[in-house]
Amino acid sequence: ELELKLSQYVDPYSRLDAIIAFNDNIEEQNVDIEEAYYTRWGLPFGFTGQIGKFRSKFGKQNLLHLHTLDTVDYPLIIQDFFGDEGLASSGVRLQNMIPNPWDIPLEITGEVLRGNNGNSFSGISRSPIFNTHLKSFFEINKEMNLELGTSAMFGDENANLSSRGGDRFGVHVLGADATFFWYLPEGKVLKFQNEIMLQARDSLIHPNNNPWGFYSLVDYRFSPRWS
Repeated sequence: ELELKLSQYVDPYSRLDAIIAFNDNIEEQNVDIEEAYYTRWGLPFGFTGQIGKFRSKFGKQNLLHLHTLDTVDYPLIIQDFFGDEGLASSGVRLQNMIPNPWDIPLEITGEVLRGNNGNSFSGISRSPIFNTHLKSFFEINKEMNLELGTSAMFGDENANLSSRGGDRFGVHVLGADATFFWYLPEGKVLKFQNEIMLQARDSLIHPNNNPWGFYSLVDYRFSPRWS
């Protein structure tokens, strides 16, 4: 597979990005738009907005493309919940920092996505998927830091079934992530990353109403080019 990335600043406050993938799979489409979105900074109240097709901000690994992962494939829990290459969908995203008296970095993100994407949701639903993500960062000392995040996603399993007493958004996907960095002498870095995901489903067609899973990743970069 070959990925072509195109980026262009429209003006000092906005940019267009597109990632187009070319592959040699015989049974699948040979050209695919993996991402294509417009980003706008300087919106009212300090918001940043995006519209188009992008990777959903759920946890850590789903945001990354395959070639930027520390592993060969996505974790099994991401493949099971969102598909072999994670969840990317058309929609709109708003992002901002939350002021607080403790001066802790708090980033909040809200997304409204097309509802016919991802293994956890209906492939035919016209109801949207709603996602929120909250991230914080803590500097333990000059050599160590910790990033914590939590995500909540709501969608429809099947457009023809009513769940939760008439609530069409009967699939709730919840997640939490924690990433620890330790910067050692001579450029060495230790990373310990964890994500856990679970679902709450009022399902008439799914065999498991509360699937869940997690992964843990330890990566030791012992030289600038090897880990």
